[in-house]
Amino acid sequence: MGFLRLLLAAAVVAEHSTPICGVSFTGGHLAVRLFFIISGFYMALILTTKYTADHPNRCWLFISNRFLRIYPCYYLVLFLSLAFYAAASFYLHHPADRLVLWQTAWRHGQIWGLFFVSLCQFTVIGMDAVCVFFYNLAQGFHLPGPDTTAASVAWLPTAGADPSGIVPAWRFLFVPQTWTISIELLFYLVVPWLISWRTRNLVILAGLSSVAYFANCLFVYPALSDLLGYFFFPFHLFLFILGMLACRHSAAFLARVSRPFKITMVAALFGGLAFSQFLPAATR
Repeated sequence: MGFLRLLLAAAVVAEHSTPICGVSFTGGHLAVRLFFIISGFYMALILTTKYTADHPNRCWLFISNRFLRIYPCYYLVLFLSLAFYAAASFYLHHPADRLVLWQTAWRHGQIWGLFFVSLCQFTVIGMDAVCVFFYNLAQGFHLPGPDTTAASVAWLPTAGADPSGIVPAWRFLFVPQTWTISIELLFYLVVPWLISWRTRNLVILAGLSSVAYFANCLFVYPALSDLLGYFFFPFHLFLFILGMLACRHSAAFLARVSRPFKITMVAALFGGLAFSQFLPAATR
């Protein structure tokens, strides 16, 4: 599982930069969703083996341990990011990159919007919500309208090139990749409760989440539905539950299949991730 997560991480890096040694693996969007499935599997595994129902303060220990694994590393990266932008601004003799956006928004009275972004960056929780919003001088922080152009999650405008234009609100984040951790933290808060549910109830909840996701794709205007479909936690919940269900029933399934079949499944998985780069972009 560790090597699989490494491959998916490499896929995300390649999606946001260039192929690694000429290899891009699977698409970054698919890699993120596969991460959520793996997270559901792994959290269900440790809750049923390490944090069992008879363990005192099970929920508190699970959540506190998850937070201790994430926040120290996150705050270190955030500090280094802030130090980098401060040093770049000092060298250039003017605010660098996204600091231009912060300066512009502050001068135009967007105090509450900046407070919300700052709070999300400090707590991590809510950074996924920031990614749904846009910013411009006329409207401040706002949801994209039906006529908003280039609202795709793949839209990566040059930061600070035109602070008077419209930019995605995640450009105000100093570690914007952490939006996935925000979604993970929301899952950590509910998984100790979900783990005790019957399979039937989990399937129903996953069905509701997936139906809501497809309803968003069908009935919400594209500029907003694309962002909600990628950044909104309830639309990802069914992926986490798929991982939980796989963990719950994996032992019984693997006991029924032969060793060659298991090897074939693993080879097919890694082969699919490695060679999906050769598929048409629309299918990845």
